[in-house]
Amino acid sequence: MVTEPLGRTTATRFDVSPELWEQLVTLARAEKPKECCGVGIGPVGEVARFHALENVHEEPITRYEISSKDQLRVHLEAEDNGWDVTLVFHSHPATEPYPSATDLALAGWPDAVYAIIGMADPDQPLLRAYRIVDAVITELDVRHP
Repeated sequence: MVTEPLGRTTATRFDVSPELWEQLVTLARAEKPKECCGVGIGPVGEVARFHALENVHEEPITRYEISSKDQLRVHLEAEDNGWDVTLVFHSHPATEPYPSATDLALAGWPDAVYAIIGMADPDQPLLRAYRIVDAVITELDVRHP
């Protein structure tokens, strides 16, 4: 059990722990030029566990997809702990970290933070986070190390 959350969310802010920041940046750098992806789970408003997941999309340079097997595994782990999906993460290896039309269409967890890390400059990753509810995007203030 995680005693300190990896991230916390308020209505307007996403606080990223040093551990989660390192996980996100390391994953994005390792997968570049492909998009990486992962899911965080925890109590509402917290990321207690982060799962880096394989991008199985047939066009992984510009899109990401999480396998149904991985989705089920993470969902069951969350359910077993009384948790929710609290973070949906992916990278934009060469573009701005803003939700695409596809990201918007596939946003299915209204209580989750949608975080995108821009890796146009891998030495200076840019993390932005959003709430996406009923196709409305609201940017959150991101705080990280």
